[in-house]
Amino acid sequence: MTSEVDLRLIRSFLAVAEESHVGRAAERLHVSQPTLSRQVQALEAQVGAVLLIRGPHGVSLTEAGRELMVEGERLLAQSGRALDRARRAARGDLGHLSVGFVGSALDAVVSLLGEMRLRHVGVAFTLTERPFREQTAGLATGEDDVAFVRDENAADSAWRLVELLREDMCLVVPATHPMAERVRVTRKELLAMAGEPFLSTRRWMSLKGFEPRSMDEVASTVATLRLVEAEVGVSLMPARYRSQAGPGVRFVPVAGHTSSLQLALPHRPQSAVTRLFIGLVAERFPP
Repeated sequence: MTSEVDLRLIRSFLAVAEESHVGRAAERLHVSQPTLSRQVQALEAQVGAVLLIRGPHGVSLTEAGRELMVEGERLLAQSGRALDRARRAARGDLGHLSVGFVGSALDAVVSLLGEMRLRHVGVAFTLTERPFREQTAGLATGEDDVAFVRDENAADSAWRLVELLREDMCLVVPATHPMAERVRVTRKELLAMAGEPFLSTRRWMSLKGFEPRSMDEVASTVATLRLVEAEVGVSLMPARYRSQAGPGVRFVPVAGHTSSLQLALPHRPQSAVTRLFIGLVAERFPP
């Protein structure tokens, strides 16, 4: 028996087996009796065994026919599921999405993926939080399909960037700090604090045009906030990180300084799932 059997022949055989009559099966399939008989004979030739015993009042199954009926029904069901999954994948209802994100994008990412799951329950996710200095590393390696990043320079970027929102940059201090109760600090006041120990990364600070004399390199947002609360130092962060801070931390906006949250996309072709997710982002963050 060849391993490549036309599913149409299986379907024709099953109709005859279920009806126990070639004529009724032909009517059910909307084909002529001779055509249906030839299809069954072709299947018997491929199997190398007689499947049906023809009699004056209908047909009955041989042992080989009974076995093929059971396995044939399974085969058709399996092929139906395979086609359904393929169609769902083409629509984006089934598949996988890898998302890289900086810590300040967490709330937005959680909200977006929650909505994505409601709309497309068959989509699985991989989420990877990336430090600011490596925020596009996953795009470069192909690990991330999309990435939520901060303050990428569009002129120098290798990625397509979509700005989602712009928010205040904040001086982050412990509750005991002299600046803790201020409504806003000026650029001049910030520069005057250059002698204080700052907690951040040099790339982030240089991007913001501020280079403190003393700085401890801390790539983790959570660690930075804990260290600020412990009065180890102060930091500069986007306002959105406020939701992750403890009760002993204060965020004070810096006048004239903002930060941009962006969606970074590779220029390579995108999967159906990725395209659906980008569409959802556009809904939530219209231009």
